[in-house]
Amino acid sequence: MLLLVLLLFKVVEAQDIKVLSTVTEEPIFGVAIFNATKTKSAITNFKGVASLNKFTLSDTLYFQHLSHITKSVTKSQALKTGIVYLEANTQGLNEIVVSASKFEQHKRDIPQKIVNTNAEIIEFMNPQTSADALQNTGAVFVQKSQLGGGSP
Repeated sequence: MLLLVLLLFKVVEAQDIKVLSTVTEEPIFGVAIFNATKTKSAITNFKGVASLNKFTLSDTLYFQHLSHITKSVTKSQALKTGIVYLEANTQGLNEIVVSASKFEQHKRDIPQKIVNTNAEIIEFMNPQTSADALQNTGAVFVQKSQLGGGSP
């Protein structure tokens, strides 16, 4: 009888899966797991764990998260290792334009000096605010308030 209870517990436990980030190997909270027809679904908890007992063994599972690339695997593949890794979906901006004008203008029509900076420089400076990033370029004067904010 005890053996039967232990086996039953192991089968129920084996239906859980953990979703981790490929970069940090940290659990990912809030991953939506659903089948192809979207009739069955589950969501990972704070530990990155979700129960797959709603799904059949032949179901293709889709793992979707806002900051990660969607991945699809069958339930049987996912249960073999018990872990699914999601790759981060990072998108970098090449440049942004900060303008004092309310209207769109061509570069040739602007009488002031234009300074370009890129993401690597901003990351190296490690500014706390966008005002700090502008001030650290050396081309913009920023008036700081007592609370730490700034106005270019």
